[in-house]
Amino acid sequence: MAVTKTHPIKSTLKAAIDYILNPEKTDGKLLASSFGCGLETADIEFAWTREAAGDRGTHLGRHLIQSFAVGETTPEEAHKIGMELAGAVLGGKYEFVLTTHVDKDHLHNHLIFNAVSFVDYKKYHSNKQSYHFIRRTSDRICKEHGLSVVVPGQDKGKSYAEYTAEKQGTSYKAKLKTAIDTLIPQVKDFDELLRRLQEMGYEIKQGKYISFRAAGQERFTRTKTLGAAYTEEAIKERIKGVYVAKTKTLREDKKIRLVVDLENSIKAQQSAGYERWAKIHNLKQAAKSMNFLTENKIEYYSELESKIADIMTAHDAAAKAVKEVEQRISVKIKSAYRARFQQGKFMGTTAPYGYIKDPADHNHLLIDDKVAHVVKEIFDLALKGNGVAKICRHLNKQHILRPAAYAAERGETGFERHFEGNEDKRYIWSGNSVRSILRSPIYAGNLVGYKRIAANMKSKKRPSKLPEEWEVIPNTHEGIVTQEEFDIVQQLITSRRLPQNKGGFVNIFAGVIKCVDCGCALRAMNVHRRKRPEIIDCVQYSCNNYARNGRSECSAHNIEARDLFNAVLADINCFADMAVNDEKAVRAIEKRLTETDQSRAKALEKERKKLNKRLAELDRLFSSLYEDKVMERITERNFEMMSGKYQKEQLEIEARLKEVTETLNESYEKSRGIRDFLALIRNYQGLKELDATVINALIDKILVSEREKMADGTVKQEIKIYYKFIGFVDELHIIPTKRWAAMPAKNCTVCGVEYVPGSGASRYCPACAKKIRREKSNESKRRSREQKRIACMNCPQKMTD
Repeated sequence: MAVTKTHPIKSTLKAAIDYILNPEKTDGKLLASSFGCGLETADIEFAWTREAAGDRGTHLGRHLIQSFAVGETTPEEAHKIGMELAGAVLGGKYEFVLTTHVDKDHLHNHLIFNAVSFVDYKKYHSNKQSYHFIRRTSDRICKEHGLSVVVPGQDKGKSYAEYTAEKQGTSYKAKLKTAIDTLIPQVKDFDELLRRLQEMGYEIKQGKYISFRAAGQERFTRTKTLGAAYTEEAIKERIKGVYVAKTKTLREDKKIRLVVDLENSIKAQQSAGYERWAKIHNLKQAAKSMNFLTENKIEYYSELESKIADIMTAHDAAAKAVKEVEQRISVKIKSAYRARFQQGKFMGTTAPYGYIKDPADHNHLLIDDKVAHVVKEIFDLALKGNGVAKICRHLNKQHILRPAAYAAERGETGFERHFEGNEDKRYIWSGNSVRSILRSPIYAGNLVGYKRIAANMKSKKRPSKLPEEWEVIPNTHEGIVTQEEFDIVQQLITSRRLPQNKGGFVNIFAGVIKCVDCGCALRAMNVHRRKRPEIIDCVQYSCNNYARNGRSECSAHNIEARDLFNAVLADINCFADMAVNDEKAVRAIEKRLTETDQSRAKALEKERKKLNKRLAELDRLFSSLYEDKVMERITERNFEMMSGKYQKEQLEIEARLKEVTETLNESYEKSRGIRDFLALIRNYQGLKELDATVINALIDKILVSEREKMADGTVKQEIKIYYKFIGFVDELHIIPTKRWAAMPAKNCTVCGVEYVPGSGASRYCPACAKKIRREKSNESKRRSREQKRIACMNCPQKMTD
């Protein structure tokens, strides 16, 4: 018959665990087990789980006691019943420590489990229903093991304290200690003590350790488990009256040094004094070795080797156990931090520039009104196409405190040391400070973390991760800038930029315009030397890959800056007018862009439901499989095999589910993106001029193809504009400007023939220009040959010959 009792642990978790792990009560910890934690570190690991769950309750754990009738079961079976009860009640979700105490007449199990689940971080709710479930489960398991159960209606009104009081009595160990203490003053030697104990009904078993068993006791009790004063040697000394209680002393651990090799020592041969000292030293070392062997009762070399092997085995086992505990604690720490991060809690020691910690909740951020305008200004400057260096110069002119100086002014520790002896540094912004602000998703209202991760809790190396590998939790606090502004700035940062060339032309398409064939950026180049009314008419874009590597890699893809500006401006105005005035055309574009996505989305949605259903089935199978393992319906080998198969299928389904979900989200985003784009472009109706802000707000990229000569002799060029939210819609076909057509005819300065120049700097007709280039080349070759001839004549080696 088993009786159960449960109560909460509020403030003495470690003391409670230490009590149930008492070696004197658990037969030297032979009857102690744990799940999800270590026996010695259970209280620490319980705490990590509660911290990960953000639990601030008063209950640290719960203590369940299961008590059995006297003589009804064995300690091993009682412990097995306790493990089955823990598995059935807790379901593998809560860490626990289970011990079986054998120090009383009746056996009883102590089960201490965490108040919070380490699987889903839910608290264990103890109430009348949960207690009755524990009692019913305990009765069922006892029946399966052939034990009696409490019959309903009997023992009604009897409390647990009353029940244990009836069963409580002096333990067999306490009775044995009392008997030995009583007989020691009355006997002459150890043999007489054994004889008197036999007369008192004790059965004696002699071996390496002497053991006793009282009448009615199932197991023998070794005297060494009673304490240091009850070993065989200690009892003999107590009978003789020479016993002295040993106190623990810190023994100095001195290394046994090697003896001096007198035969091969030159110093010993040269110095008689050193030789005498070495002999005495060797005798002392030999004496130390003899003392060591005598104290440890080692007579043969094989015994010494065996003892060393035992020590090394124990050391390796201890090191392995420590490593396992470290790894388990490391996992718990990481899980705790990740759980808090996924809940959207800020865990930094100091708030980032532009924010302060919420006084009511230090894991939440509030906008710092004193410097939020600075962060906003930094993003506005970046949106206008300004680089990091230019933003730094602007902030320095404004005489604004840099982030570290502002933190020091607020009283944050560790920042003041950067400015000691140089107050001017407080107002000098670095590129890293501006770049880190522009890169951080925290300013868009998102929590960012895991930018640097250590391999384990002991490692001090924390390699940085790429920005695209950062983990971001969206909408955890109020942002200083909008998500759209932040995304545009990220695109500008990652693009290679050339905002202004030597002629003063502002390249508003920097980082946006690309070659359709090789994907490289098109760079702006001044190709006219003569003066023109506007600088834009002196600039054309050309493929950067072609400029560096020539025709072997790509073609020129030249396009006039004026042509590109006019085409893009006209296309933006066309979409803006359509969004405002032509609803029918808007619906036609929306239908064309989403028609294929909608049919694909239906198929993916059906697949996602199927995958989620299978995942739920696998969870149920896992739960049933674990119960079968606990109840020993299946073997450990079969459990490992089946669970491995289920886990592999789970991982495959989760990977596919993630892929399907991402694809569906992209489809939904595209549908919403069309409406967002039309709402955005309405604001640009009647646009007269383009600038970097407009381009970066509306356009992702522009692809330019090579010029193509048509059958009728005309030249056309194709442009593809990829807009924000919707991507590519229609090609633009433009007629490129003919530069030479705008140049007036002029006379050659050599022959006087009239010709049409290719540029304003031209002075020769094509024939004369070719002749002049040939003459210059020939003259250059002649000079080279003359220099080589003179160098050969002055060669010292030739003069010697």
